[in-house]
Amino acid sequence: MKNIPRKFSIFFFTWLFIPFHASTSDSNFENKRVILKGEISKSSITQVSQNVELHPDLNELELRDSIGTRGFAGLAVDDIENRFRTKHLKTFARGECASTCAYIFLLGETKTFLPSLSNSPTHIMIHAFRHNQTREVDYGLTDANFKRIVKNSRGKFPIKLLEKIYDDINANGDGELYIFRDIFTTKRGKSHALVCKNSKFENLNECEPIIGVTPQRLGILIAQ
Repeated sequence: MKNIPRKFSIFFFTWLFIPFHASTSDSNFENKRVILKGEISKSSITQVSQNVELHPDLNELELRDSIGTRGFAGLAVDDIENRFRTKHLKTFARGECASTCAYIFLLGETKTFLPSLSNSPTHIMIHAFRHNQTREVDYGLTDANFKRIVKNSRGKFPIKLLEKIYDDINANGDGELYIFRDIFTTKRGKSHALVCKNSKFENLNECEPIIGVTPQRLGILIAQ
């Protein structure tokens, strides 16, 4: 039985370009992508913006083992969307992609789960946005981003599935939604999707499997 620790380590940010095709020359950025690894910082978002300006053909963003951001989630998502608005953004996820990372991943016109390169299976975790000072759920910002996810998925990612994060134990919007690349096993069953009704769980064993939900049905591709 596999469990993902809920106390994630903080990773360092890595900025890389990798060729999508081995034959691509180093000077040709048409078939290359940006890799964001670890916690997403204001500095890393600025680097994305600068490189998009320098390389107009750049439209692939890969997110690796990221816990998201600290305190500027809404701005980070908006900035990435604005930079890639006319570029038919392709997003990729490897390993953990939580919080802000998941919202950025779901901005993609095409979205792809890749095999993990770490101990964490490839998955996204969605939870509500919170006000920076009060830490209370920002329902307006969260709902606006839910609508953006549904639109970017062409209706494949249902709003009712996203809203399950509001159905938490304490009725304070503290739930979490997990979507896994591969079937994930807990003591409650096997599924690609889990809803956790309390973010204080140390593992995912008590989370509710959502039967019938797969990445493909949500508009997420699977690749090697």
